[in-house]
Amino acid sequence: MPADVPRDGDGSAGAVDARRRHGLVKRASDFLLRPEASVIVVTVALVIYFEIANQNFLTNANVQTISQFVAAPVIIACGEIMLLICREIDLSVGQVFALAPFLMENVHDFGLPVPLAILAALAACALIGLIIGLITIGLIGYCLYEWLSNNAYGVNNNDSLIYMGAMYVLALVIFLVARTVRARQGIDLSLINKEIPVE
Repeated sequence: MPADVPRDGDGSAGAVDARRRHGLVKRASDFLLRPEASVIVVTVALVIYFEIANQNFLTNANVQTISQFVAAPVIIACGEIMLLICREIDLSVGQVFALAPFLMENVHDFGLPVPLAILAALAACALIGLIIGLITIGLIGYCLYEWLSNNAYGVNNNDSLIYMGAMYVLALVIFLVARTVRARQGIDLSLINKEIPVE
């Protein structure tokens, strides 16, 4: 060890190493506490377990077989994750994913080359997504219009206003009670909406 490096005190090599180890441990701990880290940890644990249980698990043939089975869910998840980032969800992605290869095959049978058939299938799926989004917006707009204009309910009917207000008050009471109980258990309910899309 160089003579000019102090061996004790806050600037000693031991103290520096201790702080470095503490920083690494804290970063690892922060990472493991993130929700997405649980997926990585569980995946690694499962791979280790299956490799111990069966020595053929990590062979090239088995990895190729597993990859073929997980390819479809991974592709669907790539599309769904964009909606989850926006705190939305769409249950039609599986059906659209299943429709895409049939569209591509039928377009290819009409004489288009494979790259154009793929683009045509993607365009058709994008159009389906646009239509679903427009339907959703239309239904929300219609419900809002009825709520504002129809005398049977909404702002034009006192009974409806009382009912809606009571539902919101009841929901608020349930939330406050649950938040208090969970806070005593060390669980912060305000983190829920950061992970689960609000519907």
